Amino acid sequence: MLYLDRLGHFLKGFVGYEGSINLVFDLANLLMERDEEESYKIPEHITRRST
Repeated sequence: MLYLDRLGHFLKGFVGYEGSINLVFDLANLLMERDEEESYKIPEHITRRST
């Protein structure tokens, strides 16, 4: 997901220590978001109906 259209994106640092910290936080947030989305999915064995 590209965040160039987000408010305040131009204020973030992308070089040096600040840039690396922002990169780590952005990656961690993406992983947490993906994990949260996966947690809402209903497992297949529950949705399958036996006939």
